[in-house]
This record gives sequence, structure tokens and C-alpha cells, in this order.
Amino acid sequence: QPVIPVVFYHGTGDYNLPLNFADYFEVPEDLKKYMVSFSYELFDTFSYEDEDIVQRSHDNLQLAASIITLKNIFLGREGLESIFGYLINLEKDYKVIILEYILSTVDIELDELDEIARKGGIEGMPSLAERLEAKGREEGEQRGIQIGEQRGILIGEQKGKIASKQETLIRQIHLKYGITESEKAFIKSVTDLDKLDKATEAILFEENKEKLLSLLK
Repeated sequence: QPVIPVVFYHGTGDYNLPLNFADYFEVPEDLKKYMVSFSYELFDTFSYEDEDIVQRSHDNLQLAASIITLKNIFLGREGLESIFGYLINLEKDYKVIILEYILSTVDIELDELDEIARKGGIEGMPSLAERLEAKGREEGEQRGIQIGEQRGILIGEQKGKIASKQETLIRQIHLKYGITESEKAFIKSVTDLDKLDKATEAILFEENKEKLLSLLK
């Protein structure tokens, strides 16, 4: 099946990149015939007025509102006013989706958002925004718990590795030199995995126990 590449652009600056893939690379003339070369369709939202986007969406209000949102999201208050002007006819659930995107993308107070929404003919946006904000807090708390659990697992695994290497080193020193309780306690106080690894490797050729233990300091 043919694949038609499309670039969807909604940045605030002019789009001035090449429209052909091969033009992104500078290669000698005799190698150009080996280059992958294809063009892509560019959809630059700033090339269209909001009304054009609505027409090209063929009465799909959700599609039109989504594209208009992406086009205007970085244009400050004026951009938000344009967005809310197209949300009034959307179902509540889809309004919430777009509102959630706005809140996650734009730094704005709920009171100001309410004012812009009312100007666009939409009532009740503050309560929706507050619910989304509360939802975000709950999700953040949940993520914090999950991160804490993951860190706990990692810390537990790290401690397990350290303890294993300490016991291995103690056992090897005991077999080769003999070991005192104070030396065991010293080895168990070392938590640097690199030092424990070096001492474990050095025991193969080091005849002096004191020199070996000095590697752990």
C-alpha cells in the first residue's frame, strides 16, 4: 500500500524546512541517486483561517475545534478566545478533552479561563476546570506513590547487590587469609559497589590481606 507522509505544523514561526526528504542532507552529486527521496504534504495551520478549517472539516465539529485549538493555543488570550468561540456547539465530554489540553499547555488562572469561556458563550467552565485540576492532583499523587514504590524496589535491589558482594568478599577472604569479626564488620560497612568489585577481583593475586582491605577505603 502506498504511504503518504504528512507533516502537521502548528508552531508560531514560519515553516521554512524543505518539503523533500533528500533536501535535508548534503551529499556529493554522484551519491544523490542512492538517496531516499520523497515529498510530504504539509498542513500548516497558520496557512488557513479558522473559517477555512471549519469548511475543510466537512461539518465535523470535533475535528474543526481540535485543529483550531492547536492553531491558536500559543497565541495568548486572543488565541484562547478564538478557541472557546468554537467549543460552544461541542458535546460536554469533548469540551472537557480540549479544556484538559488547554490546562496542560497554557499557564492560566481558572478565573481568567472562566472569563474567556463566558465571553465565548460557555457557562460552567470553572467547575469543569476545577474538576480537571482536582483530577490532575489525584493523578499526581498516584504517580508520586508509584514513583516511590519503584524507587523502593530499586533501592531494595541495590541493597541486595551490595549485601551479596559483601558476603562473597568475606567468604573469599576467610578461605584465603582467615578473617576477624572486626574485618567482617568493616566490609559490611562498605556500600560502594565498585570498591567491592575491585577487592573481589584483586583477591586472586593479592597476597597481603591489609593491602586488599585498603582497596575498600
